[in-house]
Amino acid sequence: MSKTDIQKNKNKTVVISGSTSGLGKEMSIEFAKRGWLVAGLGKTKAKVDEMTKIMGVKHQIKECDVSCNKSVKSFSENIIKKLGVPELLINNAAVMNAPKPLWEVPREEFDHLTHVNINGVANMIRHFLPSMLEKRQGMIINLSSGWGRS
Repeated sequence: MSKTDIQKNKNKTVVISGSTSGLGKEMSIEFAKRGWLVAGLGKTKAKVDEMTKIMGVKHQIKECDVSCNKSVKSFSENIIKKLGVPELLINNAAVMNAPKPLWEVPREEFDHLTHVNINGVANMIRHFLPSMLEKRQGMIINLSSGWGRS
């Protein structure tokens, strides 16, 4: 999907995980400026409330933990019912650990990282892709960083 495609897709729906801070927040604001309906999710109520004030009630910014299958299932059902099947799903939510060798990263910290960064993407795809396939539309973008390869 090119910049031109994004500009001319008025009244389409984009789902963005991790939409309450960083790159996800900026993408959400930019897609809204270009006429897209934004369905965003964040993990904390305070950030969701703040983002809802920025975006307005036309958009759906909800609290959701991408690492929790049940939470993502509920979020996806709600979004598909209210905004329809998304034309674009951007898996952006992620966490990072401190920059140290794997053998020095505590197991609990690494488990949390994989639950969010891997299971989160799988959960989002698991609950949005079937409706996208059924409607024969949509694109999925999975973001990652060089940190995962370092």
